[in-house]
Amino acid sequence: MKKLYIVRHATAEDATGDMSDHQRPLSAKGISEADVMAHRLLECKLAPQKILASSALRTTMTANTMSQVLDQEDVELRDELYNAPYETLLEHIEKTDKSIEELMIIAHNPGVSMLMSYFIGNYDTLPPCSVIEVHFDVDEWNNVDRKHLVFDEIRTTLD
Repeated sequence: MKKLYIVRHATAEDATGDMSDHQRPLSAKGISEADVMAHRLLECKLAPQKILASSALRTTMTANTMSQVLDQEDVELRDELYNAPYETLLEHIEKTDKSIEELMIIAHNPGVSMLMSYFIGNYDTLPPCSVIEVHFDVDEWNNVDRKHLVFDEIRTTLD
């Protein structure tokens, strides 16, 4: 059984001046969202063994909050996940070592919303700091797909 947690980063500040999109930090609201969601996941006993995150500052900050609250030290920042389409997110998931049973990936819209649609079949734009939990009846990450899906749940900070 493989468990995947797909996370859209928390709310970011608007870009100002010569700040690049990649450098946008979380807003005060986003910092709160990440903390609230991480504690909700902790209460549900979600335990990712590895966190993959875009190298953008807002996803890095979201990942840091998740890793601290969930007591997870294996966080890997990847440039390729920055504003990546769902196909790229899926490639990174599929390349995960089979010894990892629970994986979290933190990235951007529309990629995370499209990835959710790929797995559970309904496309909607996810609000910031949403978490899609999906379980697959497979032994290796390269076999995750809709036909092996056995559970899904969507959590938002609006719940």
